[in-house]
Amino acid sequence: MLMGCVEATAYEQATSAAEVQAEARRRLTAEYAQQTAELEKLRSERDQLRADNTRLQAALSERDGAVDQAQLELVVAKQEHSQETSLVQQLRGDLARVGTSLDVFADQKADLTSELGAARAENARLTARVAELENANAASAAREATVDGDGAAGSSDSTAADTESASASDSVDAESAESGSAEAAPPPPEPQPARASDDR
Repeated sequence: MLMGCVEATAYEQATSAAEVQAEARRRLTAEYAQQTAELEKLRSERDQLRADNTRLQAALSERDGAVDQAQLELVVAKQEHSQETSLVQQLRGDLARVGTSLDVFADQKADLTSELGAARAENARLTARVAELENANAASAAREATVDGDGAAGSSDSTAADTESASASDSVDAESAESGSAEAAPPPPEPQPARASDDR
């Protein structure tokens, strides 16, 4: 009787221990499966984060390249603006010098024009004087022809007329020489820059 109770108790204890072990194994299996699932989930998230990180790094590199390009273009634009400003200042200086030269040439042209007008007026005056003297010579020759057959009085008048004609001829020759010198030395040509200023 006692042996039967002992065996029953041992059987129950063994059965209980087996059930406990089975339950523990089941729980461990469930926990392992759960942890494995969580590990796979974490790996998936890690891969997604790596992909996002790579994409962000590529976008950041592209943006840095765009920023560097923009900065380079800004530097080039500043240099071009500086060069253009320097060129504009140089052109302004050149224009100022050209304007001054044109003013000088205009003054020279005005002076030469005035001298040319005076020379032409002097030439006209001398021409009129020569015509006057030629008329006087013609009149004197006519008087000589009318008194050619008269006596001593006519001869004396002719001598006086010849003297007057000779004096007039000498005066005409002197003035003609001055006129020839004036005409032989024409005024200098107008400066080319002055004509360019007139055309403008």
